[in-house]
Order: sequence, then structure tokens, then C-alpha cells
Amino acid sequence: MKRCICCLAYRRRHLYFFYKRSRYKDGFANQCRECSRKSAKDWGQAYPEKVSARTKLWRIKNYKRYLAYNKQWAKDHPETERKKRQRREALLRGASIIENIDIAVVASRDKWVCQICHKRVSQSLKFPHPLSPSLDHVIPITEGGNHTYQNVALAHLRCNGIKGNFHNFPQQQRLFG
Repeated sequence: MKRCICCLAYRRRHLYFFYKRSRYKDGFANQCRECSRKSAKDWGQAYPEKVSARTKLWRIKNYKRYLAYNKQWAKDHPETERKKRQRREALLRGASIIENIDIAVVASRDKWVCQICHKRVSQSLKFPHPLSPSLDHVIPITEGGNHTYQNVALAHLRCNGIKGNFHNFPQQQRLFG
């Protein structure tokens, strides 16, 4: 069983704990994986501008790979992507106050009842199902409303689409009561 000594921790460890490096004569790095990760993390915290520059350079050189990764990540995390899109749309439409809104918090507040049709909203249905839960802005952002918990209500995706940009629904005004 061949062992090496880590140059940072000064402990004897099995070769399994070392990265393979062809530039070293024994074929392994002189730091164990644990120490290597720690020193890389420390360097990144000490030089954040260099990390940012390296990241940008890597993205330019590997643009197709970067896009493919982002596309796959968006597919694997639809709810997070939906939140990002909602936040961006609120910024573009001129909302003066923007909060990070969790649809689960709004749904539990509204007791999983659509605030437009007053029917039950299913927790198991996911976007883009027409009866899936969605956030409805009581006063639309384009009409001067904000992207805040006070101005959003739970609605079926279909009901929210039918309501559109209108805010003269009397059943919703009770939220501001």
C-alpha cells in the first residue's frame, strides 16, 4: 500500500487521497485532495476579482458548453427559473418594490384556494398545467403595483391568464381590507 505525505497537513495518506498530476515525478500532487480544496477556497476568497475574470474567460472559451449546462439546469429546476423570470419581468415593467416571493408561502396564506374563482388549487400540479398554482398580482405591475406579498394572491394559471391585466375584481380587493 503506497502512501504519500501531504505537504500542507504533514500526514501520511494513501495515494487515493491525492489528485493525479503528470508533471510530478511520482505522478501525484503534493497536497491531498482535502488540503487542495481548502487552499483553492482560501485563494478564491482572497482574490475574488481574479476568480471573476477566470470565470468570464472560461465562459467565453466554452460558450456552447456553458449554454448547454444552463439549459439543462433550467430544465431540472423549473420553479427556481420561474421565480427568476417573475423577478426579471417585475424589474422590466417598473415595479418599485420587489421581494423574493415563495409561492408556497402565498399558497398557505390563501389556504390553497384560488383568489379569482374561489376553487381549490392542487398542490401536486406543476407549471404549465392550467390548474397549477400561480401568482396573481392584485394590482398589476404595469398599473403601478409592486411585486410584494401584500400585492400577490394565489390563482390557477388559467384563471390568472383570463384575468390578465385587469385589477377591478372586487373579490380580490378584500386582501387589502
